[in-house]
Amino acid sequence: MSALLRQVRYYQITLIIAAVLLVIWQASVINSKESGGSSAAASELSFTTNTGALITLPATTNKYTVVIFWKVSSERSLQLVSEALLVYKKPEFDTLATLYLVDFFDSLPIARSAVDFDNPDLPFAHSPKGGFLDRNPIRSLPCTAVFAANGSVVEVIDGYQEGRMAETVNRLEMLNRMTGKQGKFQFQFGGGDRK
Repeated sequence: MSALLRQVRYYQITLIIAAVLLVIWQASVINSKESGGSSAAASELSFTTNTGALITLPATTNKYTVVIFWKVSSERSLQLVSEALLVYKKPEFDTLATLYLVDFFDSLPIARSAVDFDNPDLPFAHSPKGGFLDRNPIRSLPCTAVFAANGSVVEVIDGYQEGRMAETVNRLEMLNRMTGKQGKFQFQFGGGDRK
């Protein structure tokens, strides 16, 4: 019996160590993306909102920015836009991230009629341009780009997979708890204080 308990304890310790190493690895990946110059790519993306405001990323913010590139004639785009609006309406999303739905190619009236954009508070935008798109060509629509508060690229997702938007937001919430919106690891091991 004691041999079985020792074996169970060994597996528990192994799982805890593996979880800690996974968190450290994820933080190092985020930090290496920052030092790799991703923020320069993010800073060259701009588009116009449905209210006429010109947005240039990275904006001065303490939140993540989620940009969904879509097109009216793409059925998968419309599915992702619908899913994104459901996530966007949750109160906790507003404290975590800013969402922009950036239409590719369509005229403003066509895009506006595809989804209910009569509400000026909806994050509708169009006419994207900038070096970010040159370095990150859109292979298929929809395409989702996630930026940290400092403008570094956290993730680029090509295409649509049901539930992926909610999954991405959950992962951002987890990363925010562990590393903060700037992507810096917030705590040290071995008795170090939280930064």
